[in-house]
Amino acid sequence: MTKIEQHFLDRNMELEKRFKDNKITNSEYLKIQILNDDEYLYSGILDEIRAEEVRLRSLKTCKKYLLLHPDDLDIRFILGRMFLRHGQSDQAVNWFEECIHKGFISPKIYAWYFECMYQMGQFKKLREAAALHFEEINEFKQVFQPDVFEVIRIWAGQTIDTEQESGSDENTGHSDSRVFTAVLKTEKA
Repeated sequence: MTKIEQHFLDRNMELEKRFKDNKITNSEYLKIQILNDDEYLYSGILDEIRAEEVRLRSLKTCKKYLLLHPDDLDIRFILGRMFLRHGQSDQAVNWFEECIHKGFISPKIYAWYFECMYQMGQFKKLREAAALHFEEINEFKQVFQPDVFEVIRIWAGQTIDTEQESGSDENTGHSDSRVFTAVLKTEKA
């Protein structure tokens, strides 16, 4: 753990040196810092107090960077995910809704937007949003992991062609998708 911690500290020191030596622009500095902090936060080595410090610093850096580059989808995604991980689920949902409304869309933004609503227990809103945006999401189908796309398809109320699904068991005629759909229909979500 000490080696991993030192790796992140060394990267931050190198980044600061490059910025002070005018080898990178302010925008590059901010973005690299955000990406480094994001990796650091999800490394699994930080205690709660240190994670909170890094998260707060990174939230400020994201906002500052997005004032300069509002169209950066990666940083928009990271900011929304940080809101959620920071326990600000309402703010995360609002952030992702604002992104989608303004046309800043990506598979990550949609997936985490739905994740926010799921974690908050807003199942009706989740179904409505998945149905509303399903055509756009379908364009990203190849980018999503198959199981994630299938879950979104189910939440959107789309039918599943079980004959074309790869999870079909020739002996029973069942598919993983059909079983999963049956399980979801029995839940009271």
